[in-house]
Amino acid sequence: MPTLNKLLIVFWLIIPTTYLSGQIVEISPSGASGDDELTITYDASQGTGGLTGASSVYIHSGVVTTDPHGTDWEYVVGNWGSDDGIGQMTQVAGETDLWEITLTPREH
Repeated sequence: MPTLNKLLIVFWLIIPTTYLSGQIVEISPSGASGDDELTITYDASQGTGGLTGASSVYIHSGVVTTDPHGTDWEYVVGNWGSDDGIGQMTQVAGETDLWEITLTPREH
């Protein structure tokens, strides 16, 4: 089920944000499957979270494996509210408000 897990991450966490708010989040390659490496780029200047000009940005991610409306988060990456390096995004060179992180498939 790792493929389904990765697709749920993309669908439930990233895609709704992109459609609701413009180009806040970009996924590359756009057609990535659960077996592909993908890069998530976040544009803080388009968001409302107060991260414009931030010195660090973190992604907190995970998946719900029970059903699309479930609340049982698994495979969580990041410690909410902690500046501990887990899930830290990298600032895009030459940009003040663009951040990215590359996710690699889990071992089966």
